[in-house]
Amino acid sequence: MHAQNRSQTGPISSPRFPVPCCAADSFVSFLRPLCLLSLCLAPALGAAWAEPVRITLTDIESTEGILRVAVCSEQSYRGAIDHNRPCEINLGRRPQFDQVSWIADVPKGTWAFVLFHDQNGDGISNRLGFLPTEGVGYSNNPRFLFGIPEFDDVAVNIPHTTEIVIETKYF
Repeated sequence: MHAQNRSQTGPISSPRFPVPCCAADSFVSFLRPLCLLSLCLAPALGAAWAEPVRITLTDIESTEGILRVAVCSEQSYRGAIDHNRPCEINLGRRPQFDQVSWIADVPKGTWAFVLFHDQNGDGISNRLGFLPTEGVGYSNNPRFLFGIPEFDDVAVNIPHTTEIVIETKYF
């Protein structure tokens, strides 16, 4: 019988909220349209701060593990390499033989792209003395043998650079 009464009276309406009655509620009511406006504008503003960049990793020798690419500012570059600290942007892809490519949104600015092929999946760049035991690479593909290249040698300027090709080197 109760279900019949419900169907006869129509759908259940949602409860109404009381009208704001204090200054704090009025302030929140004033901010609500501004918050909604900012949510609508956020994608458009984000697009102005980031640019699509094609990242291509070449000379991949194994399909094991994960390819890790860190996009580092000058301030975070040394810490990322020397102490395995994260950079501002950290990307990962499953390796494929020889080459993998994708597009990522990168904020405008000067960045270093650092690759390491984490073949054993332990999350760190393994070394034997000064030499890495897993694949590594840098934007601008500088020559290096001992130590890491200077930031200025690997820095790229976004949006002027729209494609990054990093050669993976194994020692």
